[in-house]
Amino acid sequence: MDRTAQLVDVGPARLDVEPYGAGEPLLLLAGTSCSVDWWRPELCEALAAHGLLVIRYDQRHTAARAARR
Repeated sequence: MDRTAQLVDVGPARLDVEPYGAGEPLLLLAGTSCSVDWWRPELCEALAAHGLLVIRYDQRHTAARAARR
């Protein structure tokens, strides 16, 4: 499935997001200390296969992928 991680500016915050699919949006929120990697790609792909735009993102100050950039 085609997906691209991207940085999105929301006011003064910069969020690291990863969308899957297209359709009705579903935002996946993890706990306060969890990174985007908490949500397994297989789950996101399965939800997207049902016509959803699945969006997972790094909670602020957890940015696992941002540290790797």
